[in-house]
Amino acid sequence: MRRSLMSILVLLGCAEEPAPPVQAPPASAPSAAAPAGQPPPSAEAPKAPAPPAAEPPNEPWRKEQPAGAPAPEVKLPKAQVARLKNGLEVILVETHHLPVVSAELVVFAGAERSGAREPGLAGLVAALLTEGTKKHDALALADAIDQIGAELGAGASHDAVGISLTTLTKHLDAALDLYAEVVLEPTFPAEELERVRDRRLTALLQQKDNPNAVAQNVGARVVYGDDHPYGFPLLGTEKALKSYARADVEKYWQTYFRPGNAKLIVVGDTTLADIKQKLDARLGDWKPGPVGRARPPGAPKPAGGRRVFVVDKPKASQSIVMLAHVGVARSSPDYIPLVVANYILGGAFSSRINMNLREKKGYSYGARSTFSFLRGPGPFSAGGNMRGDATKDSLSELLKELGSFRDAKVEADELAEAKSSLIGKMAGRFETNAQVASQLAELIENNLPLDWYASYAKKVGAVTAADVQRVARKYLHPERAQIVVVGDWKSVESGLKELKLGAIELRDPFGDKP
Repeated sequence: MRRSLMSILVLLGCAEEPAPPVQAPPASAPSAAAPAGQPPPSAEAPKAPAPPAAEPPNEPWRKEQPAGAPAPEVKLPKAQVARLKNGLEVILVETHHLPVVSAELVVFAGAERSGAREPGLAGLVAALLTEGTKKHDALALADAIDQIGAELGAGASHDAVGISLTTLTKHLDAALDLYAEVVLEPTFPAEELERVRDRRLTALLQQKDNPNAVAQNVGARVVYGDDHPYGFPLLGTEKALKSYARADVEKYWQTYFRPGNAKLIVVGDTTLADIKQKLDARLGDWKPGPVGRARPPGAPKPAGGRRVFVVDKPKASQSIVMLAHVGVARSSPDYIPLVVANYILGGAFSSRINMNLREKKGYSYGARSTFSFLRGPGPFSAGGNMRGDATKDSLSELLKELGSFRDAKVEADELAEAKSSLIGKMAGRFETNAQVASQLAELIENNLPLDWYASYAKKVGAVTAADVQRVARKYLHPERAQIVVVGDWKSVESGLKELKLGAIELRDPFGDKP
């Protein structure tokens, strides 16, 4: 008993556990005196030398790299489709290997709806959906979700607002009750609007000090202009965010959040009959209303020739160098050959751009290229973070890589690596119910068939070198790309002028003229 009490006192810091007695090291046995002129014998006997390491046998198979295993075959359950009594389309992927259900409501109310006139409004509405309902304020709602171990969130992209839910099957009824509140009964409290507004304004300020974010924002603005929804960050602008009132948020929600302007994806441990009954009971009273069809934005007006836009970062030791122009929509029939082509050009560490600018020239820690596939023609961009003293040379090499990629044939090993990697990574997109729902949401947003991924691996495997060269020539246009440099203007000015790539303009971190 005393021992237990003493242990408790030690843990509380009220007493100290008595230290064990220190034992003196054992005395060495007396040794014979060393002969005159010789050092005394060591206390430890000398160790025998270690035997030489055995060399591995030189079998012939060691000379060849082991072959990789075949890519895992992805077999997705067939999607089942039903409609609720109010017309809301429900897509179910039934799977019972885990007692988990995920849902994703896709509402066609993304930034393309708010457009350039109301930048950031779609994202503001989405952020406020989970900040209070008629039955729960923000804290109570968060606590109710935590009590059942569920995840519930909302966010906006350029193309849609997504409201997501993941829950254990045993808590599905309670989770759907909360989910329906967020969809049907958000209250957009004034105090939460101010808090969310301040948070998003702070994020915009932080972007000003992030050179990569600055390059993306300026690139979008100079490629798409002032009248296109893709020309503004999803956060919006400082001026626009400060102008929105609660009435603007509620009006946007009332206008676009209708069952005929949405689709609900459910993936997991349920059946179509069961989930339809549960959803009809909770979302069946969601009132339909007239909503114009969401049309993807078209291509912007031509930029009027290649130009160079510089955002001055005095004394910056590095420069962000980026080339950007309008790309293609996600629904393009050339999507798959373009993904393969971009992997070879700049979509992986072993791509041509990175091997040149990082490994060969040492200009950068990493350089990439990207096609951003949206409902409308999204942007293509290429570049990276370069050494400031190599700004001119890195830009020159980047242009050379894009030009040579259009003109030279792709090597067989490059093509094989790209196709193998893309096929092998496909399974990772469908590891969880939430990931499956997200992939289906992408298809729905871009008006693609629900079984689109069933032929993905086969189509990637069928891409040829000629296909890569064809799409490269069709969709890569370095000669009319807009060039963005974020760096020390005094250091890079002379080099940029020497390249004679077009008129040079200074811009602020969001693409406006200073």
